[in-house]
Amino acid sequence: TKRLTYTQAQDICDGKSDGYASDVVELVRNMEKLARKIQARREVDGMLRLDLHDVELVLDDQDRVIDVEPEDDAYTHTIIEMFMVEANEAVASLMDRFNVPFMRRIHPDPDAITSKNLGRFVKICGLKVPRHLDRNAIQDLLAAVKVTPLSHALNMHVLRSMQKAEYSPLHIGHFALASTHYCHFTSPIRRYADLLIHRLI
Repeated sequence: TKRLTYTQAQDICDGKSDGYASDVVELVRNMEKLARKIQARREVDGMLRLDLHDVELVLDDQDRVIDVEPEDDAYTHTIIEMFMVEANEAVASLMDRFNVPFMRRIHPDPDAITSKNLGRFVKICGLKVPRHLDRNAIQDLLAAVKVTPLSHALNMHVLRSMQKAEYSPLHIGHFALASTHYCHFTSPIRRYADLLIHRLI
């Protein structure tokens, strides 16, 4: 009943709700509470969230790039992300319960060589290298450098140490999301993989 931009929804989350119907305000605020609970649960499970902000190009009236600015990072983007990840995981779990083969979105664990290289980089940064660089150790490292000059470099190195996510029928799981069952289901406009899952459902 109300089409909101991310910024408008963030205003409601921030208490600036004048002009919005009470049911819309209640729904948006409940969405935020639920997303924060989902995010907290996933972080306990080991989900990795890199602190790497995208940028948007600023164009002049002749479409020439004249500047760059940080992309909007309102929490409302995370709300949608958390709900999408939940939906993708729920659908993959359903397929597995019924033993239906399907195209998964997999993200393999980092291999031994890249983990070793990440450990070297962590040491160069003057940080203590954990014995096992598993998801929880990586989470701790990222938290330790948050809002420090090392943050961008370490986040970028963690990103580069990970294997690329891909589509596969293999049941490998999704390392960065700490998910055992995962597929793409939520964006049929962009991805054929989602349509495959919709047809199976």
